[in-house]
Amino acid sequence: MNLLRSAATVGSTTLLSRILGFVRDMMVASAIGSGPIADAFFVAFRFPNMFRSIFAEGAFNSAFVPLFAKRLEGEGEASARRFAEEATSVLLFALLVMTVLAMIFMPALMHVFAPGFGDDPQKRLWAVQFSRITFPYLLFISLTAVQAGILNSIGRFFPGAAAPVMLNVTMIVALFFVVPLSANPGFVLSWGVAIAGVVQFIWLAISCQRAGMTLHLRRPRMTPDVKRRAARHLMEAHGLSERRACRLARLDRSTFQYRKRDAGDERLRERLRDLAGERRRFGYRRLGILLAREGLNANHKKLYRIYREEGLAVRRRRGRKRATGTRRPMVLPSGPNQRWSLDFVSDALTDGRRFRTLCVVDDFTREALAIVV
Repeated sequence: MNLLRSAATVGSTTLLSRILGFVRDMMVASAIGSGPIADAFFVAFRFPNMFRSIFAEGAFNSAFVPLFAKRLEGEGEASARRFAEEATSVLLFALLVMTVLAMIFMPALMHVFAPGFGDDPQKRLWAVQFSRITFPYLLFISLTAVQAGILNSIGRFFPGAAAPVMLNVTMIVALFFVVPLSANPGFVLSWGVAIAGVVQFIWLAISCQRAGMTLHLRRPRMTPDVKRRAARHLMEAHGLSERRACRLARLDRSTFQYRKRDAGDERLRERLRDLAGERRRFGYRRLGILLAREGLNANHKKLYRIYREEGLAVRRRRGRKRATGTRRPMVLPSGPNQRWSLDFVSDALTDGRRFRTLCVVDDFTREALAIVV
């Protein structure tokens, strides 16, 4: 039943996307026809979709989803989320650099991908302007592909299948309401593509948050898992051998072929979080002693790594509250019985019994006025 329900969900959503895509194409043809604006827009729309097959669907899913699903099944949700955050950070950094460079050198790229536009300067100018608007769509659709792969791995297929519907709906709204008010519909359609990427990203981000898989940005680092995914991507997307892919990713082949044998450290992580919450003043070494008493042994390097990955830290003591401003100096007494001081004094008898007294002393005469035992 789960298979049939999932297949029906994806199939019906894909059918709706195809119908809306057909309506969108008819409205685009009616709005811009077959003139130079149409040629420039279709080239601009093709730019992000061409790189989308490399960074988003296809090769990316075949490299990311199996590794994420293996982490999720073998090491738990926290480890899988951490791997997804590391992969997303590296992908986001690479896409940002690529997007900025592409927008800067878009006139030169237009000579390569649309050499026929050189005969018509106006058409070439429109193509460059439209492409600079639509190219950030690649950034958002690639992040959307990551989120869709995560949701598919945990059995939630509807949000990822409904993402193309958002593109078609956004384009139809732009064609129906904004294009009649614009002198150049190519700019409206280009901005519609860019906004559709943002809408798809927000839709998948909300879906991930509801599924409990919210991704946080990390500092992009080429960890072994990220290098392993990059090598797998090079092998599947570009047909490279394992040796060449590992060499390009700067990854040792033994690391690429390594498979974990243990069942993961999810129980250790969970117990470490519980103990850190109970013993706020204990560091990772003292927590490791408590874990060892329960049979959860781990060396100090692994324990420190898990301690930092879980975001744990020793709770610092708050400093003493000090009065604000300057204090008025205390006036010394000039006679007896003007000011008294009280203090406790502890001592012990010869037989070892201890006692405590409260002494009342005159600050001027230094006389003990009273002793309360």
